[in-house]
Amino acid sequence: MNLQEKLEQGIAAAEAGRKKEARKLLAEVVQADENRLEAWLWLSQVVDSLEDKIVCLENALTLDPHNQLAQDQLSLVKSRQEKLFAPTYAPGDEEPPPQVVPLPEPPLEIKAVYPHQPDEFDNPWLCSYCTAPTRPQDKVCPACRHALIIRQRMKEERTVWLWRGIFLQFTLAFILLALGLVYFALIARLNGFPSPFPFLPAYFGRPVDQPEELKQIILTLFPPWAFWGGVGATVYSLLLMLLLYFRVPNGHILYLINGGAMLIVGLLGAILFYYSLPIVMAFGVVMLIAAAQLFITMNLWYDFTFVETRLRLVIDPGVKGHTSFFISGRNYSEKGMWGRAVIHLRRAIAAEPGHPLYHLALIVAYMNIKRYDLAQKALTRAEELEPHSEKIAQLKKELAIRLGRAGGGQPNAFPTR
Repeated sequence: MNLQEKLEQGIAAAEAGRKKEARKLLAEVVQADENRLEAWLWLSQVVDSLEDKIVCLENALTLDPHNQLAQDQLSLVKSRQEKLFAPTYAPGDEEPPPQVVPLPEPPLEIKAVYPHQPDEFDNPWLCSYCTAPTRPQDKVCPACRHALIIRQRMKEERTVWLWRGIFLQFTLAFILLALGLVYFALIARLNGFPSPFPFLPAYFGRPVDQPEELKQIILTLFPPWAFWGGVGATVYSLLLMLLLYFRVPNGHILYLINGGAMLIVGLLGAILFYYSLPIVMAFGVVMLIAAAQLFITMNLWYDFTFVETRLRLVIDPGVKGHTSFFISGRNYSEKGMWGRAVIHLRRAIAAEPGHPLYHLALIVAYMNIKRYDLAQKALTRAEELEPHSEKIAQLKKELAIRLGRAGGGQPNAFPTR
């Protein structure tokens, strides 16, 4: 599992309330890559102590000093810490209250920007990318041509049984290679050759710097068919191991066929060579390995099974709080799923309308679905919160350009932070 997958699983666990699991996954991400801003932000939400929260948020601000979300969260955590460790006084000796200057409240019209009321984006069959209308049976958006079907494994993580199969194939390849090398060295020693390896080029049709009679003895005791048969069996076992590790589609079927074929070969060999106990024992080992492969295959169904899900324009289950809505919206923006970004960012603003960063991200999402009218309204509201913001000025220019070429090609994405 790569870092991005681990990050996404950690976020999903945090959103589902599995704080212990989320802590473990997100901590592994930041340990492997300290520059993961999103991991630090989410980790600050699932650690228990205020000190750990402060460390996470300060690390996030080191990566992005202007991150409004991290700044607000850090101020909140530090204020809680100050209250927790505030000094106590005897009755009558209380410290006089400090002069508190209240922060300005967002304008009333800002607070009511995105009430949770049904609107045009509440249709779940709108395209999650461009918000064009689609039918439930559509597999591709007729407007933007993005696929509307997600194909996912039933088991994202490799199961214990899959690892057992991988280990079995690796062990088998190692044993085959070791037996071949030991036998090759042994026959050379028994015939008075200090080392068999100078004769290896002969198996590749290359000349060897050894007497011809010695070369023929080696090739007789260890013929080319046996050499290449051993190499082929080792490579084949490694290929099966890779097939399992990378979970090649229908790989469990191929592994099942391999186990069945080995079982038949082992059974036929034991019957044909019943008069030789060593050979019967060798084929018995083949049958045991085949039986192990078949038994493992019976438990690999979920590792190789996919389920298909139709994309719908809906809020992610389990997402609560403006921070979660904003992070989900930003994640969808990075994936180009602007429709899903819009509905999550609108919820973030409905819960916390005073965050200019939320409005800026929504403006970008609106522009990328070519809803310039809504982008203009969101831009006006953002400007009321931060009248002198350079980012807002940049977006105003970009919106003007897009309005001037309305009806042209698909616009480019813009950073949300």
